[in-house]
Amino acid sequence: MKHIPYGYKIVAGIAEVNEPNARQVKMLFARFLKGESLAIASKNCSLNFSHSQIGRMLENIAYCGGEFYPAIVSTEVFELVQEERLKRATKLGRLDKAKPKVLLDVPTKFKMSDCQHKYDNPFDQAEYIYSLIESEVNCDDE
Repeated sequence: MKHIPYGYKIVAGIAEVNEPNARQVKMLFARFLKGESLAIASKNCSLNFSHSQIGRMLENIAYCGGEFYPAIVSTEVFELVQEERLKRATKLGRLDKAKPKVLLDVPTKFKMSDCQHKYDNPFDQAEYIYSLIESEVNCDDE
């Protein structure tokens, strides 16, 4: 198991709700839905976590319960928080948009024939590919 989400504890190999911490988690979800920012909501809930940690808490589906973790917040509240996060991100223009890929045109300074063989050893493969170089090309010739 990688990490136990805040609000849970492991007792005899079973995840249980840690009530004092779970109250803070519930309060965080509620305050965020009331319009508080991540920083203010976490401060008002006495959570001393970074902005990104609070964001990951609000995105953690484990708080709805599942095979291993008992529920701390309802699925409805969790979904409302996700909608609110998306709405705020859209309003602030913070959606992760795919950035256009910049294709670099690197001038080739050599000619080589096509690679015909594949070696398991990377050194053998590099030596083979290096042997395929036929001649160097002047940059002025391009």
